[in-house]
Amino acid sequence: MRMRTGGLRNRRTATRPTIALLSDFGLDDPYVGQMKGVLAGLAPEAAVVDISHQVRPFDVMQGAFYLAASWRFFPEGCVLLSVVDPGVGTERRLVIGKWEGRFFLGPDNGLLALVFGPESGEVGGERGWELAMPSVLGEHSNTFHGRDILAPAAARLALGVDPHRLGRPLDLGSLHRPAWAEPEQLGREITAHVLHVDRFGNCLLNLPECLWPEAGMEHVELLAPLLQPLALVRTYAQIPTGGVGVLVGSQGYWELAVNQGSAAAVLGLAPGMRIVLEYSGGWE
Repeated sequence: MRMRTGGLRNRRTATRPTIALLSDFGLDDPYVGQMKGVLAGLAPEAAVVDISHQVRPFDVMQGAFYLAASWRFFPEGCVLLSVVDPGVGTERRLVIGKWEGRFFLGPDNGLLALVFGPESGEVGGERGWELAMPSVLGEHSNTFHGRDILAPAAARLALGVDPHRLGRPLDLGSLHRPAWAEPEQLGREITAHVLHVDRFGNCLLNLPECLWPEAGMEHVELLAPLLQPLALVRTYAQIPTGGVGVLVGSQGYWELAVNQGSAAAVLGLAPGMRIVLEYSGGWE
């Protein structure tokens, strides 16, 4: 499921190479600095931008959401390097995907699943490669492929190296897709997952506006894990006191919210939980 619309999108090409980093490394250890050191040595002219390094450890779903919600704000030509890799050193693939003029690098563990849908291929400018480039730093660590394999690949892509020189072609439709990557629709019922709960308690769902547009929507109700009427609104301030709202937020995804309160606390929801919505109008 790829987010194609909603909010500002940066269609400009950067005047110098841009590499965006996303990881679960945190900022206490030297891991982020080491990756940036590799990038500085191989692509010193590139601008290196942090999306976040505060993804919860091993939380591929949260990393996938951060990536899907953020990529469109980076210029065309950008290389987005994401490392949330509980299976580092195993036989899981390292992949490169290209979408709308941007390169995405990361492990094939679901991290790219919200950017590249199951129908991905070469339609619409999408292409994929399985990364086969050995480390340019000599012997690579079995526990830090982000630094020793993915960062050198990102630097080369940023410098204009053809990805065919870094790996063999890959059908992006074959990427690993966890259950949370795509909602299911049966009649007027939508089964979705909570991708993320932000610091305000808003529950962001795996329902991008581009897939289920707001236009024509009349009524939405939460059926599971509990029965709860939802106020269909456009701003948090429109949610009535004591009620729960549903709206398209700034990240381009539908979310459940409470005005100056926590929807997660009110509804007992947490990241990864499955919910069922029923609607009328709109998503026909």
